[in-house]
Amino acid sequence: MDIYATEKEQIDQIKKWWGEYGKAIIFGLVLGLGGLFGYRYWESTRLAEGQNASINYEHLLAVASTGASDEAIEAGDAIIAGYPKSAYAKLSALILAKLAVDARDLDEAKARLQWVIDNSDDGKIKPVAQKRLVQIYLAENNLEDAASTLTQMDPAFENQFSELRGDVFLAQGKLELARSKYNKALEEIQKRGQAGEYIRLKIDNLSVSGQ
Repeated sequence: MDIYATEKEQIDQIKKWWGEYGKAIIFGLVLGLGGLFGYRYWESTRLAEGQNASINYEHLLAVASTGASDEAIEAGDAIIAGYPKSAYAKLSALILAKLAVDARDLDEAKARLQWVIDNSDDGKIKPVAQKRLVQIYLAENNLEDAASTLTQMDPAFENQFSELRGDVFLAQGKLELARSKYNKALEEIQKRGQAGEYIRLKIDNLSVSGQ
């Protein structure tokens, strides 16, 4: 038996129900569809930006390899300005830092590397920038900043920077600590099937000098 006795009562009840809930249903559908289309638009935009950044980065690599530093700097700065949160921006800054070192502009190189460090999450790019920054500090004999930068490195990359830590300890005159780090670096390299002759040379030099 039907709840409503007549067809007219059923129609009247549907109209009443639609009057109470119809707008809410339509509003919900609009929100749902809007969110779906909004997400798809954001995703397609993000994809396009990534492709553009990739193309620009390839151009940067090409011009940097030819030694056209002015054009490379312009291309690199465009990537950093246009896609500052992307990995391409950090990689571009690393290239610009290398160009600055080649031009003997160490202040510019340090600024580029520091930007990478400040704008990178923990990952593989940040430690590379930190390592290169430490190397510049060592070249300047700025041992305080070199040691300070090493303390900021992710412990997960400790073994990868044993040799560099040894270099800093050596420059500080902490010879036994330097030897320990060089031995650790040699051990890590040998695990990868390499001889590590240049690290052996560093260890031998400590021994030859009676240190």
